[in-house]
Formats: sequence, structure tokens, C-alpha cells
Amino acid sequence: MVLDGYIRVSSVRGREGESFISPSVQRDQIEAWATAHGIGIGEVHEELDESGARKLRPLLLSAIERIEAGQSDGIVVSKLDRFGRSLIDGLANIERIDAAGGTFVSVSDGLDIATPTGKLILRIMLSMAEWELDRIRANWDIARSRALARGVHLAIPPLGYTRGPERRLVIDPDVAPVIAELFRRRAGGASYRELAEYLERSGVPTVRGGRCFAPKTIAQILHSRVYLGEVRNGRHLNPRAHCAIVDLATWQDAQRPTMARANSTDSYLRGVLRCASCGLAMRSHSGVSTDNRTQTYQCPGYTSAGRCPAPSRVPAEELEPLLEEFAMRAARRSSPSHTASLIAKCESAVDDAIADVERYRDSPRLHETLGGDRYLSGLVKRQTTLEERAVRLAAVRRSSPPVDGVADKDLEAEWPQMTVTARRQVLGRFIECAYVEPGDSGVVDRVKICGPGDVPIDIPSPGRPIGRLRPFVPASTKTAKLKPTKRWATSRVEQELRDYLAGRDKLPSYTDFSRNGRARLHHQMMLWGGPYHWAPRFEVQLDRRPVHWNEERVYGALLPVLERRSSWPSSREFGAAGLGCVRAAVMRHGGIEKWAKIFGVSPGHTGITVWTPERIEADLREFAAERETCPSPPDFFNSNRGSLYEAICRTGGHQKWKRHLARPA
Repeated sequence: MVLDGYIRVSSVRGREGESFISPSVQRDQIEAWATAHGIGIGEVHEELDESGARKLRPLLLSAIERIEAGQSDGIVVSKLDRFGRSLIDGLANIERIDAAGGTFVSVSDGLDIATPTGKLILRIMLSMAEWELDRIRANWDIARSRALARGVHLAIPPLGYTRGPERRLVIDPDVAPVIAELFRRRAGGASYRELAEYLERSGVPTVRGGRCFAPKTIAQILHSRVYLGEVRNGRHLNPRAHCAIVDLATWQDAQRPTMARANSTDSYLRGVLRCASCGLAMRSHSGVSTDNRTQTYQCPGYTSAGRCPAPSRVPAEELEPLLEEFAMRAARRSSPSHTASLIAKCESAVDDAIADVERYRDSPRLHETLGGDRYLSGLVKRQTTLEERAVRLAAVRRSSPPVDGVADKDLEAEWPQMTVTARRQVLGRFIECAYVEPGDSGVVDRVKICGPGDVPIDIPSPGRPIGRLRPFVPASTKTAKLKPTKRWATSRVEQELRDYLAGRDKLPSYTDFSRNGRARLHHQMMLWGGPYHWAPRFEVQLDRRPVHWNEERVYGALLPVLERRSSWPSSREFGAAGLGCVRAAVMRHGGIEKWAKIFGVSPGHTGITVWTPERIEADLREFAAERETCPSPPDFFNSNRGSLYEAICRTGGHQKWKRHLARPA
């Protein structure tokens, strides 16, 4: 008979002594028993750092499979608890051995399953082994609980702390200020890579003595609550175990920086806009990469948590001026006394929440009265309230100081001279995030603004696992609505455009306006005539990029056209004035009858030629005969062919007819 030996050690960790049954001791006992009984030993399976409560142990399963394959006659162990500490799993493995015709021997226990008595004793001893494991776990749990109550930190001391008396953490005076600054920089929008470089420049070593920090390590530092003075192990928590390096408000602020970083050519709304359908941060997208001339913000659409059910999208030139106007109105209403009062109110609310958590947690009778589950639920609820109030306090503190020494009353005048970073800081004082709903309605109706501290607590944060999509529920938090921008006086629009366009020979794109702090001026230009009105007036070349028309812009473009008129202009008049695109936009947004009624003018003669596909093709071929490419929209109207252009739009659009005529774009 040949038996396989099985040796197991739960955890080595450098242990030794009488209480430690080393692998060599187990091997000697197995070999001595085999020699005394004249039994050969086949393979010896030695598993180290393997719990006896684990069901799937690779080497144990390998030994059993050898019995089932006829390569071994059974298994011998030095002691039964080496085989396992779970009654159900141990019996299941014994039954596999018995079914395969094998035997099982425990040397120290004198146990052999070949007899009924042996099987009975086996069950009793496995039950005792499982009971002993439960007792060890319970004792360890009690030991951990008592250690945490004394403030003991059971793991390696993190950066900023050293091990003090009674194994409690004490602040490292050299490293702690660096860690505190790390949290402040993250709250200000610094990336993990920038923070890693900051630690390396500061000469701070890692906990293992290294000199390089990976972004993942920085994330672990920033997400650790040990810097709040907490020690936690499993379900045990001591929130006042040692001195904190950062306060709760700063820690919360570092978990969710309000704005992503931006360079001079990027939009300062990245990280601020959120898709209302899924909660994800919207990304800036440029349709023309050479000049960023058709910039939009759009939902990424999908992530590891799933696809967005209805991705949001909004043009930058429609949204950015409105958010700037919102921030400036808020700045005009703010005052230092009001801000100081709000900070004091938030600090008082945080103190009350801390006191509530401590009273509830430290009450000796609540746990007995409510039971474990209800008690824990109540504690979680109070802790959540505390964190929400801390987030509010952090946001209010962040929004309190003026930006770069610019007083609130001077913001509008200083805005064009401010850097992109400074403008982002201004918006961050009053807009922590803005949710954009999907759809084609106006921007004013689709955007909901969350002020400092009003952002939902479960908003997906940059650099953290998303887990699940979180649609925005307006009732879950306090929000503000955008308001339509008040029109400036035409004299102001004209004067500011004259100053901005001085020395230019081409009308800049919206992106150029925005980078120079003139997004609101561009918006007002669109409300008072648009580029087709102002470019000829200042003798600058018109950008051929098509205007993103909406009803507000159509109205603005028609204002100078219909000024002091009693009847609607003809197609020829639109073309002669270079406003063919305006007339086309009118036709796409309700038609002549609608806009004539809005402006109170007579629609005049609106008879429309009946355009058949055959007539469209014939007229288009004739019009394009002398051209290498298909005509542009202004070409149609400037040549008094506006009705042909409108017919093309109604019957499939430009691309269809370009393909039909096989002409290049």
C-alpha cells in the first residue's frame, strides 16, 4: 500500500516555536507512522500559507485526484486539522476518497476511516476543528476590536505618520505638511501625475523606501481615511484614533475636484458639464481639428458601467456665454458678509453631524435595543449626513475668496484679461457642475446648475471606479436654472466689436472669441444680426463656416433685416444683401409665415414653385455646369436661386444630390 502525505500550514510569517507545527515536523510524523506500519509514502503534497477553511486547495485536490486515478491508495496527515477545519468540506473530501476505494489516516489522532468507529470519530473531530476555527476567528475579532479602540493601526504606517507608543500613529513633522499640501493640490485640480512629481521633488520616500510614486499610489493615499484620524479594520472603526493631517472638508474636496485641468487652447468647462442621462462628465469635441471651429460638448456614450440611454450634446458657443453670465450675476449678488455667514453656518452643521455620529456610536444601549443590522443602518445614515455636510463646507470655503485679487464688481471688465485658469476659478465659485439633458430644445431649458456643495453625493468622480450609471434626479438636490441673456444695446455691441476686430481682416471663429474672454460678445453679436450683418459693416472677410442656427439666432439675424420694413423681403433682396443663409435658416425654422407674424410684417408673395426631382436635377446641372464643385448655399441665393436651394434641402439635402450628380464636395 502506498499513501500520499499531505502537509498544510495556514500562515508561515516567520513563525517558529512549540505552537508552530512546521512542515518538517509534519513530514517526520508521517514518515515515522509509515515506517512503523510498513506502508510506503508516495508523493508528499506541501501547501504553505493556505487556510484550512478554504474548500478549493490545489494540492489537496491533486492528492484526491491521484487516488481516483489509482496512483495512490489514500492520504495520511499528521493531524486532522491539517486536512481541514470545515465539517462540510472535510466530509465531502473524505467521501471522495472513500468512493475511490482509498483510505484516510490522521497520525496524531490515531484515526482510520476503514472502521465505522473511525468514521464517527472523524465527524466529531472535524466538528471540533471547525469550532476551534470559529473560536480563533472570534478571539481575533475581539482582539482587533480592542486594538482599534486603543487607537492601534494594524497595518504599515502610511506616509505622514510614524509608529508611536502603544503602536498608535503619530504625525511625522517632516512629511505631514507635504501630505497636507498634496490634498490641497488635488482639491485644486492637480492630476495624479503632477502630484507624484510633487512628492518626488519634495524628497519624500515611499513607505517601502523608494523614490518613485505611481499614479495608483497617489490615488490610494488620497482615498485613505487614515489621514482623517481614523483606523478601520473590517467592520471595526475608530474615528478618533490619532491626530488628523487633513480636515474632513479638504479630504472630501480632494475626492471630487470640481474642475479638470485645462491648457490655454482647451475649454474651461471640461469636468463641469455632466450628462443628465448617466451622470458622466461630458467631453469637448471639435469637428474641425485645425481651428476647433465647431466645438461641442457631448456625453462619452458608454463606459465600463454600460451605455448611456440618451447621450447629451450641446454646442459650446450656445452654452459657455450663458454660464459666464450666470457666474457674473452671482458675483454681483455676493458679498463678504454673506459668504462669512454661510461658512459659519456650514461649519456649525458639520459640528452637529459629528456630535450626532459620536452620540449614536458610543451609546451602550442602542446596539442592544435596535439589534446589529438596524444599529449599523442608523450609523451609516448619520455618517452619510456628515459627509454631505462636509462636502458642502468644502465647496463654500473654496468659493469664498476672490480670484487673483479681482473684486466681484470688476469681474466683467477684467474678464478678457484673465487667464483661462482664473476664469475656471470664477465659474467654480458659483457652478460646481451643470447637468445637460438630452434633446433638441433650447439650452436654457436643458441645463440644471448645481452650486457649491449641492452636487449629488454619488456623482462619478474622475479617477474612481464608476460602478454604475447615475441619472440625474432634479428633486435629489438643489439646482438653479439658466436664464436667457439680456440683450446689450446695439451701440455697445458695435463698440466692443470695433475694438476687438481692430487690425483683423477676417471675422474670428467662436473659439477665438472664447479664448480671448469674448464669448459673451460673440453671443450678443449673434443676437443682433449675426456674422452676415456685422462682417460687411466692419469690412472683414466672413468666415465660411456655417452658422449653427436656432430660433434665437434666426430672430437676431432678422432684426436688422426687417428694421423699418412693413413687408417681407424677396429672395432676390436676401441674395443681394448676402443673407441667403439667413433666408434658408428661416425656411428650416418655421417658414416665412411664422417669422413675418413674429415681426409684424406682411409675408408678401409666398408662391412656391413646384419642384419635381427632374426639375431640381436639370436646374442644378445647369447652375453647376461652369463650376468644379457643387455651389455653396450663399451661391444659390446670390444668384437668385434660393428656391432651388430650399428644394434641395427638402428632398434629401446636399449630400444626396452631390452623389446623384457625381460631383466632388
